[in-house]
Amino acid sequence: MTSTEELAQQAVDAAQRSLDASEAVLAAVTAEPEPGPPEDSTPFERAWAAVQPPDLPWNPVKNITSQQAMQSWIGSRKAGDHVKVTGFQYNGRLEIRGGGPCWLECDPTFKIRNAVKGTSNIGLWLVGVDGIHVTGFPQVYDCGNQGLRAQGCVDTYIEVDCFDNGGNGALIDEYEGRPHGTYKIRGGGNGRGAMPPGSPGHDPAYYVPDMDPHAQKGTGVHMINVWRLDPGSVLMLDCDRDQPYGAGIQTTELLGTPEEPVILAVRAESLSCDVNVIPPSSSGGRQTAGNAWQPWGGAHRNVIVEAIEVGSCARGVEAASSFTDCVVEYGRVQHHRLNPTWNAGGVTLEDVQPTP
Repeated sequence: MTSTEELAQQAVDAAQRSLDASEAVLAAVTAEPEPGPPEDSTPFERAWAAVQPPDLPWNPVKNITSQQAMQSWIGSRKAGDHVKVTGFQYNGRLEIRGGGPCWLECDPTFKIRNAVKGTSNIGLWLVGVDGIHVTGFPQVYDCGNQGLRAQGCVDTYIEVDCFDNGGNGALIDEYEGRPHGTYKIRGGGNGRGAMPPGSPGHDPAYYVPDMDPHAQKGTGVHMINVWRLDPGSVLMLDCDRDQPYGAGIQTTELLGTPEEPVILAVRAESLSCDVNVIPPSSSGGRQTAGNAWQPWGGAHRNVIVEAIEVGSCARGVEAASSFTDCVVEYGRVQHHRLNPTWNAGGVTLEDVQPTP
């Protein structure tokens, strides 16, 4: 190629590079923005939308569309597995124990139902699974006890819809180690097995005497019951159905740090358990229920409640614990049955209404 031809080619190449750069800038300017909450969204909606699963490397995806295929995968699963689970109902207890990280990419067409009364009849039971991810809000319903029980799991990311179960909607607890992770949970209508014969809400298909350990039955089964959470954990509840028993979230011993607080958020249409309406205990006593956040026993340190938004409840906060650097940043309760609305103990209240 002559020097004249070389110069001509260089000019062409430079023009193409300039065109490519211009197209890249135009694409960046005109690209659709990442979807997010609308401008008039509430603090809860913004908090909920901000919590998304981490982007991690996974094995090539496998499709699971039957109970048999699910059982086969559980028996042979490997660390890093990614399974897409859709289009069927799993009948019985779906139990995953131990092992390394895995991702169950679901949608609401995957359902878990374990419609046998008794405290062992859980829906989704996760025990000591490090790094398990469940996304897409599979429906877990009509189970004899909890819809979800997660014990001793760390680095979790769980999205699940738990409704109409016999016990708690979800239970998070330790097992050979304290739990840590992120939970986004929807649901309501849990506690069907709590009320004894002769009581309002008694359901003979689900009732067992030891479902609710409290003296006043109906106060000890909750939408979410959390016994432990370690620093950096996130727990968000969107209670989109009436929860007729217990609290929205009851927590015991949430231990954040200044650098890694535990984050909570609660939204509920109705938390209707009224201790003055359901039968008292055998001794005539009445307990506590129907509250959005019920920190109960154990220590709570460095807990940030980003939002409490409730249509109807007993109280926004009913506190019976010790607190260090715990705060409710935003709270709104439209209808409350008890005063004060924010019985917060040592919890700092910022933007809450009704005002204390």
